[in-house]
Amino acid sequence: MSLRAGVIGLLTAMASLSATANEQTLKEDEQKSIVHLSPLVVSGTLSYPFGHQTDDHAVTALDNQALIRSGKRGLEETLQGFPSLNMLTVPAGGVASLTLRGASGYGLIQIDGIPLPISNTGQFNLAGMPAEAFENTEMIRGSGAVLYGSHALGGLIRLSTRDLLATTGSAHIEGGSFGALRDTVAGSWAGDHGRISGTYSRDDFFDGTPYVNPQFGDGYRKPANASLATLRGSAKLGDVGETESSLVYSDSHSGYGKYVLTPEHVLDFVDDPNAFIDQETWLAQNRSRVALHDHWQSGLQFGFTQQQKTVRSGTVETGMLAHTYLARWENLHQWITPDTGTWRLTWGGEGWYEDGSTPDGRYRGQRATGAAVGRLEVKSDRYSGVVGFRTDSYEQYGVHTTFHAGSQYRILPEFAVFADGGIGYRLPGFPELLTPFIGNPTLRPEHGASGQAGFNWDVTGSTQLSLTGYYNRFDDLIILARLPIGLYRSENIPRTRIMGLEMQGATAWNAQFSSGIDYTLSSNENLDTGAPLPHRPDNIGRFWTEWRGQAWPLRLWSEAIYRGASYSDGRNIRIGDALLINMTLNYIVDPRLSLYVRGENITNNQTSDTYILGVPGAAMYGGIRAGLP
Repeated sequence: MSLRAGVIGLLTAMASLSATANEQTLKEDEQKSIVHLSPLVVSGTLSYPFGHQTDDHAVTALDNQALIRSGKRGLEETLQGFPSLNMLTVPAGGVASLTLRGASGYGLIQIDGIPLPISNTGQFNLAGMPAEAFENTEMIRGSGAVLYGSHALGGLIRLSTRDLLATTGSAHIEGGSFGALRDTVAGSWAGDHGRISGTYSRDDFFDGTPYVNPQFGDGYRKPANASLATLRGSAKLGDVGETESSLVYSDSHSGYGKYVLTPEHVLDFVDDPNAFIDQETWLAQNRSRVALHDHWQSGLQFGFTQQQKTVRSGTVETGMLAHTYLARWENLHQWITPDTGTWRLTWGGEGWYEDGSTPDGRYRGQRATGAAVGRLEVKSDRYSGVVGFRTDSYEQYGVHTTFHAGSQYRILPEFAVFADGGIGYRLPGFPELLTPFIGNPTLRPEHGASGQAGFNWDVTGSTQLSLTGYYNRFDDLIILARLPIGLYRSENIPRTRIMGLEMQGATAWNAQFSSGIDYTLSSNENLDTGAPLPHRPDNIGRFWTEWRGQAWPLRLWSEAIYRGASYSDGRNIRIGDALLINMTLNYIVDPRLSLYVRGENITNNQTSDTYILGVPGAAMYGGIRAGLP
């Protein structure tokens, strides 16, 4: 509680400085700075580690207002149902299991350009990370992830921490089912030569959510808590540059259970009052960039992550500690001509050092990687194209080059077609290799090729539609496989095929009512056995509506999220499909104050996403959001 009180006090003090700020002057000064140096800013301007994106083919971008639009608290709940993003529902405080176009692993999620550490294979510690703590989110699907410093095969989720341009502050608190108490405070200060923004969030589930699938036990609950703190600051380097840094800290604690051997010689998961899972993550980065010439900007970025996990189950206590150190050098050259449009050449290099170990030192490892990167982009009124490569030199795995190429042609001002493809290569992370019982030291790197084609259509000024077809051929795909005895272990699947069709559409029917749909139809196959890949449903969909009152200051958000059936291990254990319905009603007192009530899973669908773990049933929450001018 002392940490919560201290951070709230600090951010409140930062917010109180708004009375002395000349807001108009600050906005004008900051806007000039961003326009001058935008190609290398890591912020809410949707910039990129290696230059601007021009081929926005299969990209879903959400700014802060879009992230909190549905009223849902957690980042993982907010992203459910988006194209080709499969996220398994877990008990409060648990790690999020997610795949993007059938693949996952270290590098799938970045925060301010730095990879978020994985907890286990395909699992990330997103507990306590509220959507409102981030400036924007981008889901980049396909092989284009290689252009953003990621090795993930199926795509990339890019998060940016809050970076406010004015002195302000906000607070948010809610409570409800499962003994939930959640709060977030945010504050920022902006001056003539720099700015700083911070957030602190805390989630407590004092009663806990159901931990075990009801068909395997009594549905016991485990209390859980999680917190997140972010801090981001930037300062001008004279008239030619800027430096910015960010720090992210998260921790979570939840109860757990233990495995016992049944008479049938299969492990069952039962309650254990002394069992727990503790996780702590640190992520820090600094980036500085300067304009060396009218056509040359250069930047350096340094990053650090630490992931520590401790698990007690029965009489066993174990865990995993992993570090990553990253240095990135990037350069951008840009030329604009009336005849040929805009040309951008980006080039640079990266150096990585990683290590991982268990608390007893029995399992440990380390490795270093050097990389060279390059990218060429061209954009005109009707055509855009990109080609890029990345060559990594690994200590233990030799030299491997990955690439991506794509183009887009605008047939009409409102209708564009695109196609792209590339190859990827990803090493297993140390948690995948070394985590006791789950890790597998014999894992091989996963690699493969993928391609996509589709169109983006602005049907009218208020209606948009996009359609994308994709095909992936991955070898040695790393998954968390269920063994016959009941345990899970990281394994390679030698040959896989993943293909699908994605659709996104949205329309504003009038000033009061809008709606949209996201849908993915896919086929996921183990080519050696013909069996479907575990936990990869063939259907994922989301339908939403938003109604805004005209006579009353009300806003009603409704959504239905559908996950099709899948299998826990090949064709042996089937996991049924599930439909979740959520609704949020907001009463907007004024632009800076709103009250709301939210119902999650209001039909009380408790179909488990996994073989053992339970899912929360129907829940009701109420809260208040307040902000300074």
